[in-house]
Amino acid sequence: MTGPSFHHQGRTVADMEAALRFYGDLVGLEVLDDAVVDEPEMSEFLGLGDHEALRAVMLSASGGPPYLELFQFLGAKDASPRERQTPLGIGSSHPCFLVSDIQQEYQRLSAAGVQFTRPPMEIDGGPFEGQWILYGFDPDGSIVEFWSIPGVSG
Repeated sequence: MTGPSFHHQGRTVADMEAALRFYGDLVGLEVLDDAVVDEPEMSEFLGLGDHEALRAVMLSASGGPPYLELFQFLGAKDASPRERQTPLGIGSSHPCFLVSDIQQEYQRLSAAGVQFTRPPMEIDGGPFEGQWILYGFDPDGSIVEFWSIPGVSG
């Protein structure tokens, strides 16, 4: 390996079952690992100070990296739901999923209750001209993006 490659993105969720219905059932990622981690060393590693048990689920579209890692802290005192995320927040991030037919995905996910900022938008200039993008929200209001490259399957 000559330089870094992308391994995973982590995301904290309020309700793991709701998150798995979204990222697994709707988006189509496969659960590769689902474990409750209850060691003080993990809380120390995460810089939490107090010991916090967590459920960690690793998902993948291909069985390998890149992965999406979901954390649900079990009984955490500081965990609090927030309003819908915006890209204005410093540190805001989002996973982006490559899909074959963005219009079809928009219709399918909308019918399932997923909220979007607007219908799919075609990129009309630059190196990604002719490709399509779509911004939406997972059950916690966190941003997810979908991308379509004509002629390339997701």
